[in-house]
Amino acid sequence: IDPKEIINNEGSEALRLWSIIEGDISKGDLLCSRERIKAENKTINKLLNVAKFVMQFPKPKKAKPTYTDKIFLDYLNYETSQTEWHYDRYDFHKPALKLREFLWEVFASHYIELVKARAYNEAGNFTKEESDAAKYTLHTLLERIVILLHPIIPQVTSVIAAELKISLDKFPNGIENPDDSIAIVNAILSFNREIWKAKKDGGIGLRDPIK
Repeated sequence: IDPKEIINNEGSEALRLWSIIEGDISKGDLLCSRERIKAENKTINKLLNVAKFVMQFPKPKKAKPTYTDKIFLDYLNYETSQTEWHYDRYDFHKPALKLREFLWEVFASHYIELVKARAYNEAGNFTKEESDAAKYTLHTLLERIVILLHPIIPQVTSVIAAELKISLDKFPNGIENPDDSIAIVNAILSFNREIWKAKKDGGIGLRDPIK
């Protein structure tokens, strides 16, 4: 298998991300799947799309996160400490799986959907402080995920970091004890999935209210 051919067709970032997601290469060979390498471009595009969404809002210089914001910040702060522990031991596989899951399942699918209306605040249903808290947290989560993914996909994260005007030189501090935040976030995710499934099963639009 010629890696140059794969890089020319799928890009080096997709190859890097796939090789780490697929398994621990230090413990054995990996079966090369061009389709799975190609699929990892979806994760890279998801990161770019999330960045584009967040960067439409200017980051407030300071804001006080709401309770909802804080539990998601604590969630990623915990993952930061776990990522650092594994990186220090040259284990990139486990953090890559968790960070990809956070990007797709927690940040994009749930947190953004929870705070989108508060960030836009088009109907004026929220105070400026509440809206600023959503924008601040969106930026903080994006900045953190970019820094954590940088050792794995350095090219795309460097581009996003330059747009955000953040440094990639220093690894951020995490927290080892997030109290109940992990359980609460997981409960929110589970609740949302139940609602989405009920709407789909009932032929109800995702934007439509239900009792």
